[in-house]
Amino acid sequence: MAAQEIVYRNILENMRDGVMTIGADGMIITFNNAAEAILNLKGADVVERTFGEVFLVMEENDEFNQAVLNAVYESAMVHNARVPYKAAGKTLTLNITTSFLRSPESGKDEKGAVIVVFQDVTEVEHLRELDARLTEELKAQHKELQDAYVNLEGANTNLKAALKKVHMIRIIATAFVIVLFVILGLVSW
Repeated sequence: MAAQEIVYRNILENMRDGVMTIGADGMIITFNNAAEAILNLKGADVVERTFGEVFLVMEENDEFNQAVLNAVYESAMVHNARVPYKAAGKTLTLNITTSFLRSPESGKDEKGAVIVVFQDVTEVEHLRELDARLTEELKAQHKELQDAYVNLEGANTNLKAALKKVHMIRIIATAFVIVLFVILGLVSW
């Protein structure tokens, strides 16, 4: 069983997602390396302290706290949320999944622990917003190009009409000059 525990601990510590487990008594049981990095908290300062001691005092992170508390109050459901989290002077966007773990020993629906899995999706959100903004800019530029093309087509149509008029005037002028020379030739003959 000790080897299996080491494997589980290694898996937990090498995950990219933050993982925090909170016991039925509110005590934080696990807090992996990714959780430390994302939430800017040391595992040693968090583990074996209550969730309230560590997180509820951070009023700026009420949405994060509420997402975790929802798992406690509505234990029959898995909860997913996207919430802001303020740490180290930055506001992160976290994707949180919380669920209630049942106690395997009793086989009953006794409350075991809450597991909180979260990812920092701040960069993804930033890129999504940037993509939306660039898409809007492209749409605006596309509209400008369409309008310019329509204007160019209108100008092209006007130019064709003007060229037809010039061509007709040339034909008439040429015919007039020919008729004039013919008349002058006949008069002088």
